[in-house]
Amino acid sequence: NFVSGIQGSLITSNFIMAGKTRGLEFTAESSAGQYAKGRFYVVGQRVYMALAAVPSDERTSPNIDAFVQSLSFRATR
Repeated sequence: NFVSGIQGSLITSNFIMAGKTRGLEFTAESSAGQYAKGRFYVVGQRVYMALAAVPSDERTSPNIDAFVQSLSFRATR
């Protein structure tokens, strides 16, 4: 998984909704001092991801939340 790939530790993991699409939001920190926040969604057979990674001392930047929240889905007809 992503967290083991960065040799990191999972900080949080929560199910979320984007409209009617269920997803997973997580935060993690790598052994190299990087902080990551991401969201994953599975829609049909496709996986969508928004991920921001910054140095740990920048983990409170509002740009991180703004970026991962920018992924949205349109209703299909």
